[in-house]
Amino acid sequence: MMKRRLIFIVLTTTLLIGLNIIHCYAQFPVLGNSQKLNGKVKSFFENCYDTSLGNKTLVVKRNFKFDVNGVLQQCIVYNTIDSTQVADSITYQYENKQLMQETGKAFIIRYLYDDRGNLAAKRYRSANVNYLNRYIYNRDNLLLESVSYNIKNKMVYHDNFKYNETKNLIARSHFVIDSLSKSFNAVYTSDLQGNRYSERVYALSGYVLYFSKFWHDDENNLMSDWRYNASGSFDRRKEYSYIKDQLHNWTTMVTKSRKVTFLTTRIIQYEVKNN
Repeated sequence: MMKRRLIFIVLTTTLLIGLNIIHCYAQFPVLGNSQKLNGKVKSFFENCYDTSLGNKTLVVKRNFKFDVNGVLQQCIVYNTIDSTQVADSITYQYENKQLMQETGKAFIIRYLYDDRGNLAAKRYRSANVNYLNRYIYNRDNLLLESVSYNIKNKMVYHDNFKYNETKNLIARSHFVIDSLSKSFNAVYTSDLQGNRYSERVYALSGYVLYFSKFWHDDENNLMSDWRYNASGSFDRRKEYSYIKDQLHNWTTMVTKSRKVTFLTTRIIQYEVKNN
């Protein structure tokens, strides 16, 4: 359970760092399907390039460092213009094996857990952004509700989640207080491995916004993401291909859509076993 919570927390931070380049992160180990790396990883570099025009334009360079128990300790973010320069160094502080604080150059995130070890609240502070998220779980430790408040303690949005008997997410309701156009209801189906297979998203009026289908390989890596518009016509498609190492962790991922192509590479350093 601790590993899953840590994955969720790092996911949130990474979205804040690189929201405009989310295409690069479809299968990043703490993003996308939240797939954890196999083996005892000491550290890894990740470089993401936009190759849409035929050349390689660096859009992300990061280095993640772990302790001997595989717990994330530091994330170094590099400048994409001068890739030798450090843009930010994010550190992670723990208490009783729970992540309590995440600190970057311009932000601090603090975490609070309930008596079952579930993430109950997250406070994000920076010069321009200040918000508080609260989370409620059911007896199976599945997230039921999440609420976000701004610096004035005013509710910004509210989410509700529903699951089936196999604990797969089947529905989500997202309500933005000041924007009905950004609010939606979504219905999901999963494949036999628990990966999301389809997603149908509705406006609050009941009008269909779009419909998506997803395909994964035998190791649960996302392979295809197809989206159809409200009228049922094909809208866009993303395809993912991988090169993997001997531990079945991908070291190269190519993400293609009609308009853009991204190349993501990883250099993974594993803990060496002492005989």
